[in-house]
Amino acid sequence: MSFLKRIKNIISKAFFNKYQADFYFSQAGEDIILRRIFLEKKNGFYIDIGAFHPFTASNTQHFYLNNWSGINIEPRPNSKLIFDKYRPRDKNLELGIGVEQTEMNYYEDPIHPTNNTFSEKIATSFSSPLLNPKKISVWPLSKVLDTYLPKDQTIDFLTCDCEGYDFEVLKSNDWKKYKPTVILVERNFSNDQFEQIDTLLSSVGYSIKYKIPVNEGAESLFYIIESHV
Repeated sequence: MSFLKRIKNIISKAFFNKYQADFYFSQAGEDIILRRIFLEKKNGFYIDIGAFHPFTASNTQHFYLNNWSGINIEPRPNSKLIFDKYRPRDKNLELGIGVEQTEMNYYEDPIHPTNNTFSEKIATSFSSPLLNPKKISVWPLSKVLDTYLPKDQTIDFLTCDCEGYDFEVLKSNDWKKYKPTVILVERNFSNDQFEQIDTLLSSVGYSIKYKIPVNEGAESLFYIIESHV
């Protein structure tokens, strides 16, 4: 590493450490809540489903900068290229998550890619419906973790933001084998999946401990495993 690059890294790290208490990468400050839950834990591990981007609206970038690592899952075509560039310590997967290993229609919004979804109901609900879906590979979450989770690795938190497809994602996990300490789910008020998600997570030992508003139509829910409370 060149001398100038070393100086740049030192300055950048100093700036980040000074302002990180009030700075967040998440859409609505979700990573601030996660930092309070995990305090100063080092070398933690996350799963980011619907990761979207390495640092834009990211629930995990703060943790990556503090020496955590994890698995980022984002079905958007060519998303793996940018994740591999900025998250080389992570395992980055360009696929969807669902109850079966198959291919599914993936609907893209060319203007607002955060609206991309596997849900046909969501895709057709916009004033300009999302057309021309692409076929994207989909795996159950249990298979992803069986394949890519390091042996004996504890999952500190799982974040799931899948635009109307979150219940199917969570349903595809093997909850007897894989139980993150915290699960962060975005609840869309126009989506009827909340009761199913709440029932599922309650049945495997989680309860809601925090809620924060994202916008007029959504809020982020923090489920924490009872044994951690």
